[in-house]
Amino acid sequence: VGMVVPYKSFGVREYTKAVTTAINALQRSTRGPRLGLFHHYDIHVHITMKELTPSPT
Repeated sequence: VGMVVPYKSFGVREYTKAVTTAINALQRSTRGPRLGLFHHYDIHVHITMKELTPSPT
């Protein structure tokens, strides 16, 4: 899973925590026979932070 997010000086920790929380919630909700997504696939997250440049109007 790839994420392109706005650049924040200390945002890496916030983004990583949010992604980890979301993946953990998915794993908890998919236990049992309902969905075997995590039996077949591994989710790897790559976060890229892009700086916002002001554009002339």
